[in-house]
Amino acid sequence: MSGPEEAVVGSCSGPVTILIAETDRIVRWAIAETLKHAGYATTEVCTAAEALAVLEGPAPVGMLITGRSIVGGGVALAHLVHHGWPSIGIIVTSAIGRHHRYDLPPGTRLLGKPYMFSDIVREVESGLASVREWASACAQTHDPLVSLMTSVGTVPYSADGIVA
Repeated sequence: MSGPEEAVVGSCSGPVTILIAETDRIVRWAIAETLKHAGYATTEVCTAAEALAVLEGPAPVGMLITGRSIVGGGVALAHLVHHGWPSIGIIVTSAIGRHHRYDLPPGTRLLGKPYMFSDIVREVESGLASVREWASACAQTHDPLVSLMTSVGTVPYSADGIVA
């Protein structure tokens, strides 16, 4: 694994920022503290709308961790992120469990509750490795749009899918 000190594809330096969208503030705090201890930067929100506001802002995000049942819908948020910011890894957590895949976007990781916080770190590391592999493969396509997406680390889409 590359580790948290390696920046998101396309960003200049610093730790990868993980966006945590979780309704339960204690769970959100515990995930954030676990990831900070592992060397990641975190941003915490409790709704899908707040998550989209962060993603549309200037700070790069490398991974989204969202609860399935957050206000605004974690699965819907995963789809918006997958289509609007394809270079961001996605983890959806759910108390219903791993055997329910829902209608998750391709490449989305599903983590069933209850989980150990070490599982979160492992899933983040695996997810970021997958994102880096995807970006590397896309960079070899010589597609100008893909090259632009991977060079900036995100794609500037708004919540309604219109290029900002």
